[in-house]
Amino acid sequence: MKKLIIAVNHSYPDSTGGCEKVVSQISEGLSSLYDYECVILSNSAKKYSTNNGIKTYPCKMVEREFIDQINAIKADHIFVYSDSFYQWPFMVQQANRIDCSKSVALVGMNAMLSNRFLFEQFKKNSDYFSIITHSDNYQDYTKCSENSIPVSVIPNAVDLNEFDIQNSHFREKYNISEKLIILCVSNFFVGKGQEFLLPILSSLEKKVEDFIVVFISSTSQWPMLETRRKTISAKIGKANFKSLFLNDIPRSDVVSAFLESDLFVFPSQKEVSPLVILESMASSTPWVGLSVGNLGQLSGGIVIDWNKKDGNDFLSYNNELCALFCDRINLLLSNDELREKLSKSGREQIEKEYSLDSVLQKYDRFFSDSIDRFRNKVS
Repeated sequence: MKKLIIAVNHSYPDSTGGCEKVVSQISEGLSSLYDYECVILSNSAKKYSTNNGIKTYPCKMVEREFIDQINAIKADHIFVYSDSFYQWPFMVQQANRIDCSKSVALVGMNAMLSNRFLFEQFKKNSDYFSIITHSDNYQDYTKCSENSIPVSVIPNAVDLNEFDIQNSHFREKYNISEKLIILCVSNFFVGKGQEFLLPILSSLEKKVEDFIVVFISSTSQWPMLETRRKTISAKIGKANFKSLFLNDIPRSDVVSAFLESDLFVFPSQKEVSPLVILESMASSTPWVGLSVGNLGQLSGGIVIDWNKKDGNDFLSYNNELCALFCDRINLLLSNDELREKLSKSGREQIEKEYSLDSVLQKYDRFFSDSIDRFRNKVS
C-alpha cells in the first residue's frame, strides 16, 4: 500500500468548486482502485475529519511545524494541488527536509508567475519535484518548457458512471416549467464572470422565449465572497428573464441539472482546465465559453475568440463581447441540429480522453514513478 498526502487550500465536501472535486476524485479513486492510503492536509479544514474514508487534517501554518507534520505522517509521496497552496513557498525552499517524494500540480502557476523570486527558487529546486500541468497549451506548461523544467500532462477528468443515470428529476424537484434551461455552475470568485451574464441574458430575452437561467454554487467561508454571491444574485433576480439560484444542493442534483439543461454557459475570465466544462460534455450538454485555459482543445461547445484583457490578466468584458456571447447562445438555442452535433462530439471526447478511470491510471503511474525515483536516490 502506498501512503499519499494531498496538500490543498480548499477541501470542502460536496462543494461545486473544481479544486475540491479534483482532490476528492484523486483521493477516493486511488484509495478504492489502486490500494493507496490517502490523507488530505487542508488549509480550509478547522479540525480532523473523515469523508468517504479519506482522512483530512488542518495544515500547520508555521514553516517548521508544517514540515514536521508532513514527516510525521510517514507518507511515500506528497502531492501539492496548486502553487497557490499557502505553504508552497516553505516546500520549495525546504524541499530537502521533506522525507518523501514530492509533486505539484501547477494549476496555471499564477502564484509563481506573479512572484519572480519564488519562481527562481522553484526553478533552482525543481529536481525535487515531479510536476503536473492539466494541459499543454497554457502558461504553466509554456513557462516550464521555456526553462527546461520537465512536466507531465494529466488532464482533469469526469466519472462517467456519475452521469450515466437513467432518471433525473431536476425540473420536477425545483418546479421548473420553462421550455429551455440555461445552466451556470460556479462559485462566486472574482473572475468567474457571473455578473456579466446580466447584460448578456437581458439581450437574449429579446430573442429567445421561455427560458430560465439556473445558477448553482456553494457557500464560501469568506464573507467577501458571500457578499459577492448575494449582490450578483440580487441584481440578476431583478431582471426580466427568469432565474433560479441554488446554493449547497446535493451533488446528485447538480448532475441532474447538467443532464436536463439545454445549454451550459461559462462566463469565466481566466481558467486552466475547468472541470465544469468536462461535466457539461459528459452530460451531452453543449456549452459556450470564452477562450480561457484549454477550452480550445475541447469539443462539444463554442469558444468565443476574445483576447482583450484587464489589469489582472482577466479577459475583459465590454459591449462587443456581451453581444458576441448573446449571439452564440442564441445560435445554439435556435439550432437543434447544431446542439445535437455538439452534444455528441463532447461526450465522445470525454469517453476517449477525459474519463476518470484513464486519468486515475495516469496518476497512479506518475506517483509510483516519483516514489521509485526518490527511493533509488536516497538508497
